[in-house]
Parts: sequence; C-alpha cells; structure tokens
Amino acid sequence: MAGSSRTRIGVFSGILSAAVLPLVGSDARADRDANGLQATTQCNTLSVHYALAARLRLEDTPFGAGNGVYDIGPGSLDLRLTRGGPGAPVKVDLLSYAMRDRFTVESNVLFIHAKIETHTETRVAPDERGVAATGTLRGSEVDWSTTVRGYRADGTVHCEGSGCGFSGVPPSGTTPLHIGPGPVKFERLVFGSSTFDTVQMDFTKVAHTEMPRQTAFVTFAGRKMTEQCLDK
Repeated sequence: MAGSSRTRIGVFSGILSAAVLPLVGSDARADRDANGLQATTQCNTLSVHYALAARLRLEDTPFGAGNGVYDIGPGSLDLRLTRGGPGAPVKVDLLSYAMRDRFTVESNVLFIHAKIETHTETRVAPDERGVAATGTLRGSEVDWSTTVRGYRADGTVHCEGSGCGFSGVPPSGTTPLHIGPGPVKFERLVFGSSTFDTVQMDFTKVAHTEMPRQTAFVTFAGRKMTEQCLDK
C-alpha cells in the first residue's frame, strides 16, 4: 500500500535563523572550567531562557500513511545551572518546557483519504520546587538523571475525508485531544558554546496513542534569549 504525508507549517516559524539548523551535532564541545560553567563567569547559579523550534516525527500511523517528519513550534525552554562544590559537577534543572503543535497530515491509502489537523499545546508540570527534571552537565552535554515530570499535550484534532474514524484515524470533525500527563525521558541536551548560546536535543519519544494511532518523537533546537545570575 502506498501513502503520502505533508505539513503546511512554515519551517520553524522563523524563530531561529538558518545558522542554528541543521541541529548542532552531538560532538560539539567548548572550553569550560572543572565545574562546567564558563571559566570567566563569577555566577554560581545561572537561569537561561531559550526560544525553540522543533520537529515532530510520527511512526506507527494507520497503514504508515501518516508517517513522516513535521515542523512544529515555536516553543520555549528554561534551565537553571548551579555550580557545585570543588570537584562537583554542575547541576541542571529543567524549570519549564512548552511547545505549540500545529501540523497537518494528509494520507491516502488506495481510495481512502484523510486530512488530519492537530492543534495542541505541550507543557510540563514542575514540582513544588519549580523543577520538572534534573540532570548533570558534563562537558557540553546534560545527562538527565530523572524523567520530565507531567509531560502533556492538550488541544483538538480535526479530520476530513473518507478515512476518518477507521483504524486509529480520528472521527470526522473536531474532537478534543489530551495526551498525558506522564513522565518522558529527554535525550541529552547539547550546548553549542561555552556561553550556552544554543542548545539542541535529538529525537526523543514523547507519546504513543491509539486515537490517533501513532508514536511521536520530538527534536528541538534553541537560541538563548535571556539569562540571569541568581546569586544573592
């Protein structure tokens, strides 16, 4: 059986310049002190806010007709980096993550056609300390020691065509869509410079659903917009 899919979302919504994409490679490295923060800073706790662009990869769609990679975004990411004591690594806390998911899948299998428009907002749920996940900075990479807390997507899905309502395809018309909340284990974050100007994450599995039937993976690239030293 043959299938096709496409997206009508503009490439990364103009949030990031072409210099950021393709995504920064995992071999990116930068000179840092023993604790991982740039050697020139006197800040022990740094808060960094990023604007994100992202791609969504869908697998396991009905008959494979919706499988593909779709541009989504814009989004945002907030991190807090805390220098440890002598010889200790830098602790990284994920404070917030948000992504706007707007994409269209058009699939054709034999004489069955479906056009599916998804409009959702993804966010996470920090704990009482304001932390959604915790990791450790090693060189230019963040290894997560916990899952991301309360990862969820909420919005609507709209389906048009003869294939709506069959084999894991949403019903005709607009219906609510709620995915999660649940834990998600992010892949490593990779910083592109010693001043944390850019960040990227490889494809991470974020959801598997039966309606619509699909497995979703997300990758993102970000540019630093603001930073703040939190030392008192």
